[in-house]
Amino acid sequence: MKYFPEGTKVSRPSGGHVLWIEMPEDIDSLDLYEKSLKRIAYPALAFTDRMEIDLGDQKVELIYIRPSHTDGSILVYLPEKKVLFAGDILFTNYHPFLGEGNIEEWVKVLDYIMTMDVEKIILGHGPISTKKDIEEMKDYLIAFDKKARELAAKSDNAEHIASEIKKIAASETRRRRAYTLGYSDEVYKKIAMTVYILPMLLILLTSATSEAFEMDKLKQNLILTIKYLSHDIGQRSYLDMEKLNRTADYIEDRFHSYGCNVKRQPFNYRGSTYYNIICEIKGTKESKDGILVVGAHYDTVIDTPGADDNASGVAGLLELARLTVLKPLQRTVRFVAFTLEEPPIFMTKNMGSYIYANSLKDERIKVYGFTRIRAILLHLWETSHQGHLP
Repeated sequence: MKYFPEGTKVSRPSGGHVLWIEMPEDIDSLDLYEKSLKRIAYPALAFTDRMEIDLGDQKVELIYIRPSHTDGSILVYLPEKKVLFAGDILFTNYHPFLGEGNIEEWVKVLDYIMTMDVEKIILGHGPISTKKDIEEMKDYLIAFDKKARELAAKSDNAEHIASEIKKIAASETRRRRAYTLGYSDEVYKKIAMTVYILPMLLILLTSATSEAFEMDKLKQNLILTIKYLSHDIGQRSYLDMEKLNRTADYIEDRFHSYGCNVKRQPFNYRGSTYYNIICEIKGTKESKDGILVVGAHYDTVIDTPGADDNASGVAGLLELARLTVLKPLQRTVRFVAFTLEEPPIFMTKNMGSYIYANSLKDERIKVYGFTRIRAILLHLWETSHQGHLP
């Protein structure tokens, strides 16, 4: 490209259907929100792996390697100045946020950066860095991940795992010790729970016995749910009451068919009644430190069928509930399908997840850990096209 117009917005195809939206000051006002929809700025350009922008006196390269900090993290490279903008792909002096990261693929992205002709790296968190910082972060991620997996395979005690993870982080070099600064024990507990313990429990569920896990059946069920929600029902925005109710009925029926204890949680928004659908599966033992909560939202953004975001998450939620019924955990698990998680309700007190969290607080129900399932279809597609099994 010879010219890059000021304000042009660029996105990868998987980077989302909306890159930016001007939200109204009064987010609860539907009138203002609907007016703001007219000012949504959709990406004018899209790229898959690499894009070069000619600014006249400077060339800029946008580079996507693979999922790392998030599925859509990209590099911005100025080859003539040997400067790389790495965003949150590199953290120097901080423990990286792992909630949406893929550590195995992240390490490969760091390896790629090491092959680049780069002298200065501008990052999202920390000072201007160099390839030395890339090497140290790679070593840290590998050591952290290895130890955490070993601990999670032996115990589901988040406090114990968090304590041990903090020890191994601090036992690394002085440079790596800085990654732990500012992180409380509660933060390490959350890392242990969301990134390691819950996935390990799910792996145990899906590999326990031939009766509890049949790959063909799981695949078939995932496809059927995604197709039904995104194709047969379609758009499920806050405006589509009939479609949202059909979706809630479908999820409730599926939960009932597994033998779950199911209930609806009704709540009101702008004169209409919406429903969270809750499936509880009792644990084999009583846990004093609380229940596990696994959630996924079933509503969509306006004008989208929501196959990836989030019919795929609902499909995963239903299958995990089915498998848990076949082989219950020691701890009680609640699988919750939330509604009203997308704009204009997103980030407000009217979100289904906010309503549900408040109800847990009101009922004084202790929660040991929470994880959400979201947009897993895109992740499976991208990893499968990189030569990995989905």
